[in-house]
This record gives sequence, C-alpha cells and structure tokens, in this order.
Amino acid sequence: MRNKILIILCFFSVLSCSKSTIIENKSNTYENNTKKDYELFNLANQLMVKNDLLNAMKEFDKIQIIYPNSQYASKARLINSYIYFLQGEYEKTRANAQSFIKYYPGNTDIIYAYYLDAMTNYVLIKKPNYDQKNAIEAKNKFIFINNAFPKNKYEQDINLKLNIIDNSLANQLIIIGNFYKEQKNYSAALNYYLEIFDDYEKTLIIEETLYLIIKSYIKLEEEELAIKYASILGYNYSKSKWYKKSYNLLKNISPETVNNKKWYEKFNPIKLLLKEKIDKEDKWFEPKKPKFKLF
Repeated sequence: MRNKILIILCFFSVLSCSKSTIIENKSNTYENNTKKDYELFNLANQLMVKNDLLNAMKEFDKIQIIYPNSQYASKARLINSYIYFLQGEYEKTRANAQSFIKYYPGNTDIIYAYYLDAMTNYVLIKKPNYDQKNAIEAKNKFIFINNAFPKNKYEQDINLKLNIIDNSLANQLIIIGNFYKEQKNYSAALNYYLEIFDDYEKTLIIEETLYLIIKSYIKLEEEELAIKYASILGYNYSKSKWYKKSYNLLKNISPETVNNKKWYEKFNPIKLLLKEKIDKEDKWFEPKKPKFKLF
C-alpha cells in the first residue's frame, strides 16, 4: 500500500513539474523577447512568405500578448484569422474574425474581418440536393458587407459569389419542385418554380423554370396563365429550346405577326434582367478557397 502511495505521489510530482516547465518556458518566450512590435510583425510576415504558418502565428501571438495596445496587435489578430482560413480551420477563423469585429469596431480593416467571416460559410456550400444553410448564411453576410460598405474593394468579388449562391439556391428549389412534379402534385411544384421566378430571375435556370411554370399551369388547366408566362419566355429568350418546347404545349397562340410584332408582345410581357455569367473557374456547385490578397 505504501509503495502504491509513493508511485502516485511521484506521478503527480512529475506531472506538476511538467506543467510548471511548460508554463515557465512559455513565460520566458515572452519575457525574454527583445524585439519591438514592428520587428515581430516583419518577422511573422517573412515566415508567412516562407509558408511557415505555424511559426508565423506564434510571432503574431507575441505581438498581441506583449504589445496589446500596439497598432500591430489588431493586424496580428486578423492575419491569424486568415492563416486559420488557409489551414481549413473555419470555426477558428470565424471566431477570430468575429472577435476582431467586437474589439476593433472602428478599425480600417474591419471589412476584411466581415469578409473572412462570410467566406467561412461560402467555402462550405454543398451541392443543391443537400442542406443550403451555409449558402443562406454566406448570402446574408455578403449582402450586409455591400450595404454597410458601399463601393468596397471586395464588391465585384462579392457580387460574383452572390450570383453563384443564388444559382445554388435556385437549383435546390427546382430539385424540390421536380420532386413534387413527379408525384403529380403540380400545385406544390408550381410554388417552388414561382419562387425561383420571383427571387432568382437572373440565374442560369430561369428559362427552364419558365417552361416548368408553363407546363404546371397547363396541367392545372390554367391556360391563360400558361400563355402569360410563355409570353415572358418568348419575349426574353425567343431562341431558347425551352421556349420552343413551351410553344408546342400551347394551343391558343399563333406564330403570325401583326405590324411586325410577335404574338407574345401583345401580352406586354415582363422584361427580365439579363442573366449574369459565372466565371468558368468558379463553379457554383464547388466554391473554391478565394485567391485574394490580405488588405
């Protein structure tokens, strides 16, 4: 029994010494520092250039602990958020970015913190047949940035990403709508198609959506409404295959023109905004890590 007690005491003694050694070493790291804040900042940047991100973070941490009131302390915290992002540590990125926003509300680099926070949701967007929670979160955050900081330097990039997000959300709606269509529940399917028309008219699937709206109204024996949406499709996308398919579904329209006006112009159709192009390298279903410079 006595031997067991001695073994336990020795174990806790070793553990205690080990902890105190770690704390002492960490303390010495900061106490023995001889570099100024800007010197630590420059050293950390040099380490980043060498892709030595772990040691770069250590130097940025030193700035925050040794020089908390330095102008470099806020930048150090923000750059560490960026490093976490590069490492795929999105929860830590988000926590760090939100912490920066909380403690440095008037900082000139705060827009970058908001942008990083939004990007942690954007890179996690899944294909449309999965949950789109991150897509919705990213969209709300990007819209906030553009509203809070008009003509900001990320605006063009954000607009592209918003277009990609909208395409993802619209595709999810069309998948759900098609599910109900296969179940012959045309009223339920129509609700999803109309939501795309109302909220996502600039997406790449608007032509197909209009065709599905027309087809749904025909199934519901609402031919006047079908003709209304056919006129919108014909007016905006007369060369589309979806317009040709829609035209073949309708009975009470004539291809004849009167005074050089086509049939659908009689219905005073809605002119839709042109669909925005998506960068070939940035597919809506596979958002990549951004290629942006810090600040």
